[in-house]
Amino acid sequence: MDSTDNALIADYLADLPNDSEKRDIRRKMETDPEFAAAVNQQARQIAILRAAKRAEEKVAVRAQYESFRQRQKTVRLRWGIAVAAAIAAVFSMIWILPSSGPEGFDQLAIGHLDPYPLTRERSDGAESPTKKDSAYLYYNQQDFASAISLFKTLNRTANSPKITLYYAESLVQMGDYEEAIPLYKSLQMEGTFRDVAQWRRAICLLLIGEEGQAINLLEEIREGPHYRAKQAEALLNVIKDS
Repeated sequence: MDSTDNALIADYLADLPNDSEKRDIRRKMETDPEFAAAVNQQARQIAILRAAKRAEEKVAVRAQYESFRQRQKTVRLRWGIAVAAAIAAVFSMIWILPSSGPEGFDQLAIGHLDPYPLTRERSDGAESPTKKDSAYLYYNQQDFASAISLFKTLNRTANSPKITLYYAESLVQMGDYEEAIPLYKSLQMEGTFRDVAQWRRAICLLLIGEEGQAINLLEEIREGPHYRAKQAEALLNVIKDS
């Protein structure tokens, strides 16, 4: 093996020769075992180097991804602080704005700090508590984890907007805003709790950082005949200024 052969092998593995030159090199590999062994050895070395480079690239990509995730966490934390400040600002206005919504609901702190008030705890005429009674009882005792377990089953079997509402409320009290959002959305199609669900959904969207959707919903509340119209306008102003 000489420098000419080594250069020829390097060119061959780099796919530089033309078709005629490649055929000549392959014939040389068939007749010269030492040359063929050198070609295979260099090919293995190149494969190892390429594998090492791919591994390094994967590590670099992973590091970039972790850095991105950390930045996202920081952004979400800052957004959460901003939302909390906005909610606190609007909450401070609630006590001086007139109450015109469902009884008891205007006393809630921006729809997520306190659970929606419970007005019924026991089925009429029932000798023993039903699953629904137990769910309401857990809710009233603020044992929201137990309430969620029962409300989740009841919500699948009973066509009851009230159960859906208290299921969503229990989820909110446990911080499961994303799970509560579709429940509130379904209630927006139902008259009894439509306004309540619309407002609570807007707040949940803010809390998970879905600012665009939250703003659209708050604008609907502000423009419509909604008992939270003034609070929605105040919250929109705070978001705009933040």
